[in-house]
Amino acid sequence: MDLSYCSSVTQLLARDMDNDPLVFGVSGEEASRFFAVEPDTGVVWLRQPLDRETKSEFTVEFSVSDHQGVITRKVNIQVGDVNDNAPTFHNQPYSVRIPENTPVGTPIFIVNATDPDLGAGGSVLYSFQPPSPFFAIDSARGIVTVVRELDYETTQAYQLTVNATDQDKTRPLSTLANLAIIITDVQDMDPVFINLPYSTNIYEHSPPWSMDSRSSGF
Repeated sequence: MDLSYCSSVTQLLARDMDNDPLVFGVSGEEASRFFAVEPDTGVVWLRQPLDRETKSEFTVEFSVSDHQGVITRKVNIQVGDVNDNAPTFHNQPYSVRIPENTPVGTPIFIVNATDPDLGAGGSVLYSFQPPSPFFAIDSARGIVTVVRELDYETTQAYQLTVNATDQDKTRPLSTLANLAIIITDVQDMDPVFINLPYSTNIYEHSPPWSMDSRSSGF
């Protein structure tokens, strides 16, 4: 219920057959913290804002009295939901280490965000902001997958921003989280000779481990 402090909630109505003046009221400590009643008119006001995620229902006892007696009635008040909560990521910070030869299509991480609002306002979808050419995220489940071959010698780490957005049609709310993906090296590069071709002259009777200073390529 999106009602601010001092908002009018409803009006109590009563009739006295003797046409005596009536006085309205509210009973109970909790009810009196949240609701006030104008004694003469029966208009019910909010003393403080309501939060459905904290308390979604009140049982309030209202009263009306004349000079002869008091009548009370209990009223059940349901607090309606509005989309006033953005999604919340859990178990941060997000970081994962994967080898550079991780196959395309491999799931490597799962992000998780929840939203306490009801309906579409509590349904969360994920995306990368901006999109990544190397990784994809399942919009409904938050599963991060490799979509392109990785190379440690080219890039050793990726810093991605995950966006979690609720699906409220009027005022969708979103939250961002960082995901660090560290690429580890694997032995995928063979040694390579440089300055080929090599040539040298070796004379007979040369001592072991000697090298001709006129050799080329070294």
